[in-house]
Amino acid sequence: MAVIDVKRCLLSVLTPEVIHRNHLGLVGPRAPLARSVAMEFKENVMRVLRWYLCGWLGVFRFSGRARRGEFWSFYVINQVIVGLVSVFFGDVPATVFGLVQAVPLIALDVRRLHDTGRSGSTLAVLFLPLVGLVMLIVWSLRPGDVGPNRFGPDPKWPSHEPMVPVGPVLG
Repeated sequence: MAVIDVKRCLLSVLTPEVIHRNHLGLVGPRAPLARSVAMEFKENVMRVLRWYLCGWLGVFRFSGRARRGEFWSFYVINQVIVGLVSVFFGDVPATVFGLVQAVPLIALDVRRLHDTGRSGSTLAVLFLPLVGLVMLIVWSLRPGDVGPNRFGPDPKWPSHEPMVPVGPVLG
């Protein structure tokens, strides 16, 4: 009974083409759909890890633009690492890691502000208690400018021509 409910639940979120495949018996670990979903998941994980690595490689690069995915994957992964280090090794190593990742995070903040058309000096808004942090979060969540702006080419569409994305886009 529970298997039928799970199957019904899965079928309710799948596309008509996939539902048709399921009725034909093309389900299971060797089905083409299962491999494509697994590959899509793997590609998304690799994309996030690539963006995280780009944050570390651009440690002293304050020019150019950064996509939302690059900024948020770097920020979230670093916060998880700081939390885990704090739990397993104590507050001193977590504080040291937090200080080490501060410069790349500031550089990434500046590039993210550039992507939304703002100058890096806008980061000084953080000196306003709470209001500055909220403003920075809102600006970081907004999509970047489409096409080139005064800070460089669009990192999402380097060809300077917006295209219709195919498949899920993370940032």
